[in-house]
Amino acid sequence: MCNRKQRFFATFACAAGLTAAICTASGAADLERVRVADQRAGSDGPIYIADAKGYFREEGIAVELLPFNAGAQMITPLGIGELDVGGGLTSAAFYNAVSRGVKVKVVAGRTRIAAGDRYMVLAIRKELVDKGLFKSLADLKGRKIALPAAGAAGASILNEAAKAGGVAYGAIGKVYLGFAEQLAAFRNGAIDGAIPPEPYVSSLIDAKLAVPFVSVGDFYPDYQNALVFFSEKFATVRRDVAVRFLRAYLRGMLDYQHATADGRYKSGASADEIVRIVAAGMHVPEKLLRETHTPVADWQLHLASMRKDLEFFKAQGTVTDAAVTVESNVDLSLLQAALKDLGL
Repeated sequence: MCNRKQRFFATFACAAGLTAAICTASGAADLERVRVADQRAGSDGPIYIADAKGYFREEGIAVELLPFNAGAQMITPLGIGELDVGGGLTSAAFYNAVSRGVKVKVVAGRTRIAAGDRYMVLAIRKELVDKGLFKSLADLKGRKIALPAAGAAGASILNEAAKAGGVAYGAIGKVYLGFAEQLAAFRNGAIDGAIPPEPYVSSLIDAKLAVPFVSVGDFYPDYQNALVFFSEKFATVRRDVAVRFLRAYLRGMLDYQHATADGRYKSGASADEIVRIVAAGMHVPEKLLRETHTPVADWQLHLASMRKDLEFFKAQGTVTDAAVTVESNVDLSLLQAALKDLGL
């Protein structure tokens, strides 16, 4: 098996075609297995890229992608070490699990929502906008807005929209529905708005059910849309492997960043390759991926956004432990080590 120095050199030698001569002989049996949650989401793109382009293998890692429908489902497997790497949003359930002793660390960012970003929007029923019944965020008052769950991150986003419109959060009707169910609810008038990500945004627009009234980034700048979670066992007992994983992940993210601009995939052979990889990982047509808006890939953590969400959860009573903090669940040392190794 490649030693640490050889693997580190392989990271930089791949562009010159030297990696195979250094590590291929070790064979798949010698690779460290890392179990990674897969939501088939756009924020999983850097992982798909790092896997398809051999970056994990060059670090001596074989990733095993395991399907999950939501980030909340990952917390227990991460806490007991059955899952090494997860991703998604923090939520009331995450902080409550940590308070009960579940050991999970936030180690890096995945995506954020910038001003004007159409990846995640406040979508309003088209009929209301067309008839002039919804003209500003002040018109949230008394409206029925869909959220995935009471303690989900979307609740904090809606609270920020309410504050921007001068509306009390309690004055808004909340309807708890998954993103897929929200399309039908818009169609039958059961809801007036929602805060969906892509590809649901494009689906609502194409079906003429809703309009993207405002980007989440316009009233909640640099919202931390997705994170990388490590199990404590992976982050500590297998720390060297964890740093190697992040090195490969960062290279995948750099490729993703280079292939996108202004919320869209670029044209050209290099971007086409990335689209093929991500579309295959998400199990969606390449055409659909090019038609939808992309999130801003960013490995840095925007802690202010995370703190704001946590304080909202506490205020709503969905997080009951007043002592829990964002910082107590964050470990940036692995990310810093990986960035240093890559000269970033």
